[in-house]
Amino acid sequence: MLRNLIVSDGRAQELKESSRDWPSWDLTERQICDLELLLNGAFSPLAGFVASEVTKNGGIALCAPIAPYGATQREVRALVESGGGFILVHVATPLDVCEQRDRKDLYAKTRAGIIEGFTGISDPYEEPTDAEVVIDTREVSSEEAVHRLVLHLENEGYIGNA
Repeated sequence: MLRNLIVSDGRAQELKESSRDWPSWDLTERQICDLELLLNGAFSPLAGFVASEVTKNGGIALCAPIAPYGATQREVRALVESGGGFILVHVATPLDVCEQRDRKDLYAKTRAGIIEGFTGISDPYEEPTDAEVVIDTREVSSEEAVHRLVLHLENEGYIGNA
């Protein structure tokens, strides 16, 4: 049984009752997808800022945002480079491979018109032209991709040889 460890059971019941009068929304599949991405850190306007603060203070920030627009990619690069190093890793996965790997059928739902504004289908994706590391996921396993990235970080002096 799950227990609420943040508020007492009585307070939880009060909150549930008071929330009945709050507005509610019916979300589209796309909105649910966007909300899920936001909750998992994608599209976060703070990601570049947090990474810049970490690098400014001598740390390494490893981020995996969805950044489909070149302008956003350049903006984040400039922000982070103002205080530290920045390495753009482009995980190059062709659209057809993304669709084959899609466990949630988001691409199919987009093609069927259920989801609008989906990156790569009904919303543009601008492939980065200035990535320091490009990993073609058709050619390498996840383990090999990580190995390549670690080697790059070692070669650039971000981490030491173990």
